[in-house]
Amino acid sequence: MDLILGTFADKYLPQFTEAELDSYESILGINDPDLFSLMSGKASVPAEYNNNVMLMLLQHSCKG
Repeated sequence: MDLILGTFADKYLPQFTEAELDSYESILGINDPDLFSLMSGKASVPAEYNNNVMLMLLQHSCKG
């Protein structure tokens, strides 16, 4: 998870708005096993995390 989140942060965080940074920060609060389940498609994204940043993160993790 650290590798995916780190490369995502390097690529996208510099141009994020405050709202996008807040969304990313909330995503970082998801524990690793649950976040991995989201990224692997084994679980659906909960409504509170269903935003543009999560979509970007999911797309980024698929390119890995």
